[in-house]
Amino acid sequence: MVSVFTPSGWAELTLPGRRSWDIVSSRTGSRAVTMRYVEIPPEGTPGQSRTKHRHIDREEVMWVLSGSGAVEGRDGETPVSEGQVIYVPADEPHRTRNTGQDTLRLLCFFPEAEIGRHTQEPA
Repeated sequence: MVSVFTPSGWAELTLPGRRSWDIVSSRTGSRAVTMRYVEIPPEGTPGQSRTKHRHIDREEVMWVLSGSGAVEGRDGETPVSEGQVIYVPADEPHRTRNTGQDTLRLLCFFPEAEIGRHTQEPA
């Protein structure tokens, strides 16, 4: 059965340094993918700071919907802006931060219905 999801049905998550909503995941009946909408406030906003994390054995793709920022991986930091797509290999420690003045908005995709089980945040 085909499903259609509206923002009122998205599940808001409690994750460090950002506001996040699962749009599609195991919660909505997915068996193999997660699609997540993320908002990262400008640097200096209380609670915005976040350290690197990684997705064990899972890749991530992020589409920058609006705003500007930087993605940091093993090889340093790369600026990103609206319309760009970020690919993060499996097991790559990374973080995305907002370097602009407006909210950085991302649409994130994972080949896993329960990505939380495969995400490792620093203690």
